[in-house]
Amino acid sequence: MSAHFFLSGGLLTFPKSYSRDIKHGFFSDSVVRHTSGLLPVPQQLELSGKCYPLNNGWSLEIGAGITSNDPAVLSLATGLKEKFGFSLKKSGAKSTNAIRLLVKPGVVAIGKSTDTNRVSLSKQAYRIRLSKTEILITANAPHGLFYGVQTLKQLLERQNNQPWFPVGEITDWPDMDLRMIYWDDAHHLERLDAMKKAIRQAGMYKINAFALKLEGHFQFSSAKPVVEPYAYTPEEFQELTNYARSFYIDLIPYIDAPAHISFI
Repeated sequence: MSAHFFLSGGLLTFPKSYSRDIKHGFFSDSVVRHTSGLLPVPQQLELSGKCYPLNNGWSLEIGAGITSNDPAVLSLATGLKEKFGFSLKKSGAKSTNAIRLLVKPGVVAIGKSTDTNRVSLSKQAYRIRLSKTEILITANAPHGLFYGVQTLKQLLERQNNQPWFPVGEITDWPDMDLRMIYWDDAHHLERLDAMKKAIRQAGMYKINAFALKLEGHFQFSSAKPVVEPYAYTPEEFQELTNYARSFYIDLIPYIDAPAHISFI
């Protein structure tokens, strides 16, 4: 994952058959279509020009220790249903045409990084191998598996009313452990549904911290004069916190002092 959000300095490679395209300053149309939606850009990405359809004839196989309620599994199911209108078949045994999710510590090695907390970075790493009959997402930890699913969803491109994916391999890991966005609610207040949508979008782009400026938009029991109408109750803020955690995001309350002389 690259850029300022997640991973920096992605490596993009193409097979020898595309050397002519590269010399002339353009890539295969299929490669461009499928990679244009990748944000952040993966650290290592190698795609051929071949693409294949994904449909409800495909099944989902999950490895040991992964449950049907795992955030990665839920995110994949929701994304396919909402964007393309179909669901994967559930399969307990190995079958053809399957998306396979696997978590195995140490299976994905990470490369260079700016952040020195490489233990944490490694937990967020993943690898995707895409072939005609199999999409295998492997990660060192559930955290990385979730990010691998987000990249897969971004790769899928609608053609002829169904999603298509490119053949190739992606290996990715964060450059920085903390990737935070700041949400200023000082002069307005989103309701819970709107905030949850923003959190989901942040998770899709591998943001892992969400600083929410509250000021008078929280029902402080000890400072009732500063509380504004429709302020979040403690129960509502806890609901948002729990929701964010299901996307591996820490929700951080941010409160300014008068005249911005300090903050909490």
